Amino acid sequence: MKTKNKMKHILLTAAVFGLISCGNTHNHDVVIMGTQTTDANDLPFEIDSITTVNQLLDSLETVPTKN
Repeated sequence: MKTKNKMKHILLTAAVFGLISCGNTHNHDVVIMGTQTTDANDLPFEIDSITTVNQLLDSLETVPTKN
């Protein structure tokens, strides 16, 4: 019976220390690499003429890919 209590105590202690070590010590900052278009005038197609999803997909197919 004492062995079970010791094991529970050891397990509880390990769990508490594990939770403490995972405290708010990590910063998860999202960094987006590369350049991004911030203005609709920089797009390689006319955005005002797009009215359907198919037109949008067709316009995006004409954009050259960057390798």
